[in-house]
Parts: sequence; C-alpha cells; structure tokens
Amino acid sequence: MGFPVFYAPILAVPTVTKRTTGLLAPTFGVSSLNGSYLNNAFFWARSDSDDVTIYHDYMDLRGNRAGLEYRYAFAEKTRGQMNYNYINDRKLGEALWNVKYMHRQKFKNGVDSRVRLDFESETSYAKEFNNEVGLFSMRYTDSYANVTDNRPDVAISITAREQRSIESERKELFDRPEFKFSMMPREILGTRFVAEMPVTATTFRSEIRGGGVKSDTTTNRLNLDPQFSMPFSPVGSFNVKPFITGRLAWYSRGANEEEAFSTEYYTAGAVIEGPRVFRLFSGKNRLLKHIITPTLTYNFVPGYDVDGEDRKIAPNMDAFDKSLPTSAMTFSLLQRLLVKKDDATSQVVYFNAVQKYDFREATRRITIPGDRRKPLSNLVLDLNTRPFDWLVLNADANYNHYKSDYDKVNFELGLRAGDFAYLSYDRRFIRDPNSIFHSGLLGINMTTRFTAELSAIYDEVDGRSEERRVGKECRSRWSPYH
Repeated sequence: MGFPVFYAPILAVPTVTKRTTGLLAPTFGVSSLNGSYLNNAFFWARSDSDDVTIYHDYMDLRGNRAGLEYRYAFAEKTRGQMNYNYINDRKLGEALWNVKYMHRQKFKNGVDSRVRLDFESETSYAKEFNNEVGLFSMRYTDSYANVTDNRPDVAISITAREQRSIESERKELFDRPEFKFSMMPREILGTRFVAEMPVTATTFRSEIRGGGVKSDTTTNRLNLDPQFSMPFSPVGSFNVKPFITGRLAWYSRGANEEEAFSTEYYTAGAVIEGPRVFRLFSGKNRLLKHIITPTLTYNFVPGYDVDGEDRKIAPNMDAFDKSLPTSAMTFSLLQRLLVKKDDATSQVVYFNAVQKYDFREATRRITIPGDRRKPLSNLVLDLNTRPFDWLVLNADANYNHYKSDYDKVNFELGLRAGDFAYLSYDRRFIRDPNSIFHSGLLGINMTTRFTAELSAIYDEVDGRSEERRVGKECRSRWSPYH
C-alpha cells in the first residue's frame, strides 16, 4: 500500500487508481453564500470492505467546518454509511451540525433490515449547506428502523420512525412505532376469489411547541383490513380486478380527546387494465417497441350513514384514517418506448397521464351563490426520457382544468459530452405559494480524477441568487452503495 507524502499549493494530479490511504487532492472555489472556500480531506482505507474520510473545510464567510464519513460493505448484503458535519457558523452566530447514518442488511433466512438516522441542529444544517433545490421546502428530518420478513404465506414488518420539524417558529416531533402482520394473497378453495389480511398495530405520539400551540398526545390504533378480490382476464392483456375491503379499526382516543372507540366500514372498487397494445418499429441495428397501457380505477367509500359518527372523530394520522365518502374514477394512460440493441433492452421514453373524476362532487348540491362543482382533479403528467446516452430530459406537471393553467411544473435537462463535460439544468415552478427556482451545473473533466464545476441556484420570484459556486472537485473512491 502506498502513502502520499507530498502536499503543496501546487496541484499534483494523482495517478493512483485503487483505494489508497492518504491526503486527497484539495477542492477550492468561490460561493455566493459561503465565500471563498478550500476543502481538504484525509482518506483512510482501513480494509477492502470499509474506509474513513476526515474532512476540514475553510469558508471565509462561515468559518471552519469539520466532517467525518465512515463507509462499509462487510458482505454482499451488509453495507452502510455514516456522515457527521459540524461548524460554528460565523454568519449565523451559532453551531450547526448534522448526523446521517444508513444501514442495510439482508439475512440468509430472508429477513431484510434497514436503518436510517437523520438528526440536525435546531437551525437546519442541510438547508444551509446543501445545493439541492428540493431541500428549500423540506420540513422534517426522518429517522427510522425497519425489519421485514417476507415468506410465501405471511409477511411481518416492525418499524420505528421519528420525524422532527426543522422550522424555527414551530417545533414538531412525531414518533410512530408500528407492527404489521399480513396474510399474503391466496386463492380461496380453488376458486378465482383471492383473500388477504393485513393487521397493523401502531402508536402515534406527537409533540408540538410554538405558533401559539402546545400539545403532547399519544394515540394507539389497531386495524384489520381483510380484502377479497376476483382478478380475471376476459381476453388477452385485458385484466379486471374487482375488490372489497373491510376497514376495522380501534383507537385509544379520538381527535378531540374522546374516549376509546372503533370504526367499522368498507371500501370497494375495481381496477381495469388494458387492453395493452403495442407496435414494433425496425431501425438501424435496433428494434423499437411502443407500448400503450390504459387503466381505469374506481374507488368507493360509503357515506357517513355507515358508522359516520365514529369516522368523523377518528384522528387523521396517516392515509388509513382518511375515510371521506368517495365515489371516483381515475384514468391513467401509460406510454413506454423500449429499444432493443445488441440483445440489451432499455427504456428510452416513459410518459404517464393521470386524472380523476369525482362523482360525488359532480352531483353535490350547490348552496352558496357563485359556487360551482369541480369534479375533475388536476391532470398529472410525468415524462422521463433518455433517447441517447448523452441526453436526459424529464418533466412533470399538474394542470388545473378550472384555472386553465398549471399549478406545478418541474423540468430537468441533462447533457453529457462524452467523458469531457456535463451540463444539468432544473426549473421548479409552484403557483401557490408562488415559487420559481432555477438551478444549473456545468462540469468539465480535466482528468479522469479531477473536475472543474460551476453551479448556481436562482430564485426568480425574489430576483436573487440563492447560491453561486465555482470550484474544482476530486472524483474518486469506492461507494458501498454501488
């Protein structure tokens, strides 16, 4: 094993291609938020299956930041990563830190375990020092541990989850340990009828402080969801699955401090998929397949004449508790374009359009002058394309039929010029509350190990740059998740 022993302001490009203990090449640049920065790191290859990286970064507007990263892959199905960062931020006048840990382990008996720890200082470290646009709207950290055992007849899952708010005005904490036992779908007495039975026991604890609110509540819930269905295919790729589900739940308390109570009602519906149609196109040294799959889904939840008093006071803790009377049809049209070349098949275009029609809203009685029925949901469009190895083009949007405009539009573009350079551009638009963010990244690979990057984030509504950064980065090191 070799050890680099020379380090100087003059940049020496390393030629080592294997994981080697030593100082990593420094990265440097200028950021509009952090000022001029110089990042240093020491890499310790402890063994072939784990390593440690110690970081020290200097930012002239923020101060000195220390970091530690530990990664391991002790077996093919046992791997994880831990990151810790700390800075006494001179810009905010307080200490910021975060700890993130991820672990996954699959056992020989089929048991799968996952752990994620996500903790931050009271002022969010991730929002201050991460360039991702999506983090500007992040509200909670999310930590959990899960163990799942999937067997042919039953599945058992145990989960513990904690979510903490990162908003300074209102502090919220949610704990949710959960045990779930599911009888896997099985045919009944050799007929077409299929039965399954999930049983879930959950404890919800919430603690809220700030914004004029102070509360600390704990609610226990036990729910049984027996489902019966009869899937069949009348012709070819035309599939039909009618179903009915019992909703049985016991609560230790209601939404307004009521005593223990239970809800008993049912939901029903059907899923109709197809007929799936496709067409083949022959090209130069490749074969294209265009697949169109329409799907109709009908969902029905009875009105409050079925156990309505108890359903109305059920605390709204997750999707299970949403028992609003429903009669709605959802239509989706999925289109995929597959390319087969040299015995390898890849998806180059994915486009899905989804919209729901609410029959209850369409027949709702109008009692307020000027009010109107709005049975159509937003039209949701989702496009993912990679027509060439050097081009990625993705977009998604929500179109509001009644406003004749889009409520949300996201656009992503990625370009790569061989191994020399790459460019990415994102635009994220939300109508209410109005926000438009642009982000871009340009990278030039100076060598196989070094890349010069220019990135920026621009807030179009406020007319200001959230972040501008110019720097030189070092690309290397093995990852346990590759």
